[in-house]
Amino acid sequence: MPQRLQRQATAARSSRLRVRTGAFTIGVAATLLLLGTSPRRVEAVVFTDQIKRLEQVYSALLDFRPGAPPLSLDWGQSEAGGELIPVPPIDNRVGAKDEPVSPPPAIGRVRGAIGLGSGWVLDLMVLPPLDVDGYVAGQSGIAIEYGAAIGALSASLRAFYTQGVIRGPITAPGALDAFTLENNGGDGRVAWTVGALSVYAGLGAGWSRTRLEIASDGSLSAAAFPYSYGFAGAAWRSGLWRVTVEQQQTESYLSHIVLTASHGF
Repeated sequence: MPQRLQRQATAARSSRLRVRTGAFTIGVAATLLLLGTSPRRVEAVVFTDQIKRLEQVYSALLDFRPGAPPLSLDWGQSEAGGELIPVPPIDNRVGAKDEPVSPPPAIGRVRGAIGLGSGWVLDLMVLPPLDVDGYVAGQSGIAIEYGAAIGALSASLRAFYTQGVIRGPITAPGALDAFTLENNGGDGRVAWTVGALSVYAGLGAGWSRTRLEIASDGSLSAAAFPYSYGFAGAAWRSGLWRVTVEQQQTESYLSHIVLTASHGF
């Protein structure tokens, strides 16, 4: 009888040990499975976030913003000039690559404005398809604005549309990626003019549709998103010439300066 009880006790201990061992094995397997899959899920999220960030930044950088205080052009009057956008530091890295990717130092565009009379002005913009540090971009934009002035105070409302494409090493050195954008929106601004100096500020909002084709792995990202921005600037006029410095802020992801110089006709 004692021997039988001893055997039963030994069998029970062995059964509990097998249960604990099985549970431990399952726990280890589940942990290893989670550890093995978690980095891939995190990388997927980071990869998507990086692409979205790049699309937002380049969309804002190439947007068709005012670049000047409210314009006052009578019927048939016009202005023409150039716009220079120094490119701020941009983290172009997508994925786990460590290669340095350098955007072009600046973006240059040609702008013009034509007076339509009764406070209406037509704005035009074009980015010539020139090769700058391996980047080739082509872009055009159009805007219509209405403005009025009372003494030294002036204000205007503006609606715009722009579209374009950039090809070059956006995400990796030597790559031929392609970024396409289509933006439309509107803004309002007010200015105070004393002598030759005008200071102004405004707010705007828009809707962007973008597409980024990454050459290194053939992946494609397409997005559509709203955005808002603010800006403030100062302009100095000398005769028919005007020089403007404008600081722009697009939500929380881009802050940059735009320089313009124009001549009236």
